[in-house]
This record gives sequence, C-alpha cells and structure tokens, in this order.
Amino acid sequence: MVFLDNGASCQKPKVVIDGVSDFVAHDYANIHRGLYELSERSEKAYYDSKTAVARLLGCKASEIFYTYNSTYAINIIA
Repeated sequence: MVFLDNGASCQKPKVVIDGVSDFVAHDYANIHRGLYELSERSEKAYYDSKTAVARLLGCKASEIFYTYNSTYAINIIA
C-alpha cells in the first residue's frame, strides 16, 4: 500500500503493532503510582525506553521528555 497522508499519522509496521499490543495486554499500568508488580514492570519499560532513545540520540536519559504530541512539546519549549 502507498500511504501519503503522513502529516499527522502514518501506518505502523507490524512489529510496532505487535509490540504495543503485547505491552498493553501484559505490562500496562500506571507508572510512578503503584507499588505492585504490574506497575513496577510498566515503570521499568518506561525508563528502559528513555534509555534506548537517549542512546539513539547520543544524550542522557534524563534529557528525554515524553509529551502528548509535537505541538505540546514545542509550546513547552517556547
């Protein structure tokens, strides 16, 4: 399929869909609020993802901030 509407969204590779689906089915919980195993696994995945993104970008994990979308991020910086 050729998909040309990538301005706001795009088709996801199957590996991404499968990974997100598996996480939501088995590890999804509130982070920073629970002391139970599921919440701890979810929080670990959150921090592991920041470490992976930081490694990719060549920066520190503490310099990675997740926001709702790019507009929200730009407004924080502005």
